[in-house]
Amino acid sequence: GCHPHRATQPVTAARMLGGAAGSASRKTSRPGVLVGTAGSARNLVASMRRIGPVTCRPSPRGRVTISAIAASEAGVGPGKAGVVEPVYPLTGGGKGWDPAELHKLTGMVWAFTTPSSTDGRRIVKHACEQAGVLLKGSSNWRKEDWEAASTQSAVAFLTSYSSLPGMRGFRVCWAPHGIALLYVPGVRRFYTMMDIQAGAANAKAEKETAGVVSALEALCRVNKAFAEAYAIALDPKAAVAASVALQNIVPGSAEFTAAMGVPP
Repeated sequence: GCHPHRATQPVTAARMLGGAAGSASRKTSRPGVLVGTAGSARNLVASMRRIGPVTCRPSPRGRVTISAIAASEAGVGPGKAGVVEPVYPLTGGGKGWDPAELHKLTGMVWAFTTPSSTDGRRIVKHACEQAGVLLKGSSNWRKEDWEAASTQSAVAFLTSYSSLPGMRGFRVCWAPHGIALLYVPGVRRFYTMMDIQAGAANAKAEKETAGVVSALEALCRVNKAFAEAYAIALDPKAAVAASVALQNIVPGSAEFTAAMGVPP
């Protein structure tokens, strides 16, 4: 069952995080993972909204990933049959995601979003809630406190990103299994390569679609990892095939970090 995770005498952020991490490790199967049935997942989301951070024991009857819960809340699913539609391949529908939305949906965040930044704090707060890590007093936390919280809550900051020459602030981001996104400054949102092909970045880039695509293709010629992800992302059949490896992975789990190529 799920229970509120309360602290009696929190003193410092570091001490508080250490105590919470110990409690969370005794109550969960792995850091940063909440597991349960579809019914308990809905109850869990409602409970979090009422009382804040909780921890949950694994259910032997099956599990629902956090990304599936987020997808349902975001309107990706469930459908009429009550089955949550797959998160992958990612489809932004031209709207994209801000860093916190993308992390909530997939568990992915890239290292240019730091734990203490505006978006980073939202990400760390959400991850801490999922992991049962205490957040009391976070309004007074310093940079190192947010960094400690991100570690305790198993946020994996990916380093697979690159800038684009002539496009200041833009970041090309990729991950294994055909994940390829473009971060657009100003709006602070991530867009899929399909969205970029449809002109999602043109206004902020002050370029026509052909100019943005040309910059991406130039990066492909010098970055093999991105080139592979880019090719898959633009091929619907290849994207579906590649995404199979990601469908049942729980963000924050050992399987997730391994799939993302993050060192253990």
